Amino acid sequence: EFSELAQRQFIHLGLTSRDLTENVEQLQILKALKVVQFKAAAALLALARQAEAHRDLMITGRTHNVPAQPTTLGKRLAMFGQELLSAFGRLDELISRYPVRGLKGAVGTQLDQLTLLGGDAGKVANLEARVLKHLGFHASLVAVGQVYPRSLDFDVVTALHQLAAAP
Repeated sequence: EFSELAQRQFIHLGLTSRDLTENVEQLQILKALKVVQFKAAAALLALARQAEAHRDLMITGRTHNVPAQPTTLGKRLAMFGQELLSAFGRLDELISRYPVRGLKGAVGTQLDQLTLLGGDAGKVANLEARVLKHLGFHASLVAVGQVYPRSLDFDVVTALHQLAAAP
């Protein structure tokens, strides 16, 4: 029905459903990671300010759940900040390298795009580069099938877990 309304039988020619849905899902993930990154940076700043404000407030440090040695509240807060900073670095690295599936066709060969663009691999590469730039990605996966590797989802979840572990 849509093709009839568009007066084009193959309105989706050159673009599979996965070319659309996989890239949109990854765009949502990347944008969400950037929101988390912003909030984590704000948390780091707040924690640093509290550590500075309480740098001289003496407390009893504990080990094995018993009083051990004197320390400061600022030092304890800085300790949590150190862990959060490490997780923030991992998140930052993930965002900087997170690849998108790109326009790869039904099985990852870009055959549809090559056919549409007269077999010109340069035009296909240019099209994909323009799509990546529009979406805000720096890289696409080179050898991929119908879907992006779900190990990328594992990478995202573990980065978020590490970030949440600090507090």
